[in-house]
Amino acid sequence: MLEFKAGKINKHVLYSDILNRDVTLSIYLPESYNQLV
Repeated sequence: MLEFKAGKINKHVLYSDILNRDVTLSIYLPESYNQLV
C-alpha cells in the first residue's frame, strides 16, 4: 500500500512538472508557436 501511495505522489509531481514546463514554454515562446500547437 505504501508503494501505491508513493507511485501516486510521483505521478502527481511528474504531472505538475509537465504543467510547469508547458506554462514556461507558453510564456517564453512566440505567440505564433502557441497558435501552431
